[in-house]
Amino acid sequence: MEGTDAEQYDAMIPWDKRLAREIPLIKKSLISGTVLDIACASGRHSIALAKEGFETLGIDISPDFIQLAQRLSSESAANCKFFVQDATRDILSLLRHNSESTYFDNILLVGNSIASLGSKALGHKLLENIYLLLCPGGIFFCQTVNRPTKPNYSPLRSLDGDILQRIMIPVHNEEHNVALHVNKISTDGRYTDQTDANHFYMYKPDEYESMVADIGFKLISKYGGYSEEDFNPESGKTTVWVFKKPDISIDSVSLELFKQFDRSESELREAMLEVWQDAMLEFPYYSVRYYRFIYPRILSHPNYAALDLKYKRILDIGCGFSTDLHQMFVDSEFTAKLVGIEKSSTFSRMGKILFGDSAISLISGDFLDPSKNQRLIDMGPFDHIFTGSLLNVLSYEENERLFDLVARVLVPGGIFYGRFVGRPEDVIPDLGYYAYLFSEREFTEKMESMGFTVEISQMGDDTPKCERSYDDYVVFSFYCVSKGSLTISEWF
Repeated sequence: MEGTDAEQYDAMIPWDKRLAREIPLIKKSLISGTVLDIACASGRHSIALAKEGFETLGIDISPDFIQLAQRLSSESAANCKFFVQDATRDILSLLRHNSESTYFDNILLVGNSIASLGSKALGHKLLENIYLLLCPGGIFFCQTVNRPTKPNYSPLRSLDGDILQRIMIPVHNEEHNVALHVNKISTDGRYTDQTDANHFYMYKPDEYESMVADIGFKLISKYGGYSEEDFNPESGKTTVWVFKKPDISIDSVSLELFKQFDRSESELREAMLEVWQDAMLEFPYYSVRYYRFIYPRILSHPNYAALDLKYKRILDIGCGFSTDLHQMFVDSEFTAKLVGIEKSSTFSRMGKILFGDSAISLISGDFLDPSKNQRLIDMGPFDHIFTGSLLNVLSYEENERLFDLVARVLVPGGIFYGRFVGRPEDVIPDLGYYAYLFSEREFTEKMESMGFTVEISQMGDDTPKCERSYDDYVVFSFYCVSKGSLTISEWF
């Protein structure tokens, strides 16, 4: 047979039988709308779903497969689009460059595609991309071939008058865990060729389910095959999975805040979707991943409710999306003078998208930058300085520079308060992505040495999930009052 490897691969699959077996369950599991078919190969599933009324777009790393998919789609008059793309890389930029939507109602990943990546790290990256591109409330339909515990012989297939014998062999190393041997056997029984070119990372069902759940998906159903057989972990065969990405849940507190800035619920949801993907690419924090960035977390600070904010000058260092600042503005009855500084220009820009124009001054830049530092000094002094979840992402030396800035721009008797992730007194946990972790005693002694009275407490279980203590880490709230008595002119 003449033609590309893609055409040879496509020719050895009994597509009529396969699609007749698979498409009914896929169609039944998906919601109406768009479908992104990842590792689409020759695009057979995309074409079949397009004929069922879905708007489909397929990607594959192989230019030959995409060329074949485009030809087959044209021949069948199916309204499909196909692009060459490595699914573990930047799909978002590809879609934007081609003026395509960056959100899909459904995402399809069938065959043994995720195993073919060859490592768990790449599998995790692919799943993160799928989470990034799936609409809230959307469906992720996927298939895995369970990891064999002993050599597994796939059904024989014919190609060019020869017979293909495919054997999956378990191996043990840091990357792949299965090797695929392909033997080509002539009709008279002679081995004419043998290759060992493919190495898989294949998942045990509980391993895969846990990895997908950790990313944020909810399991809807799983089957032992496309005929909706009961799942059997010992079968060693295909597992078919249906996951859902949780929809955006906008709480009443956040709704009330955004109403003050003329945002309806539908407008807020639209703005959240506009900013979310870029925010996830830069900082995939819990608060971003689960759309918590619209919730004013400052409300959970134990001292906040008693603060008089009217006509106060307030600085938020590391203000993120500026949600807390806007809550302060509302609680001051729109009388406070508020300034926020945020190192991430992405977060600063997104705060403006979420809230629109407001009287809050947002500075994009690092407060450690001398020019930004001086600008804050020029804009001060401030009655209150707030910082949320900043201390733990700064080194000890950077925290000292933060405290120096606070001392320079806070009025005598002013308040420095916020929260940070710290550590229990006698525990030194792995830092992970934290730069430094204060203990309660260490932070208290540092603030008292600078002339503050200090209140510090551990956040309780009644606070939002992203602010609770966990494992070897403790989330603290702090409230420090300057004991200085200098006049403003003496202070500077």
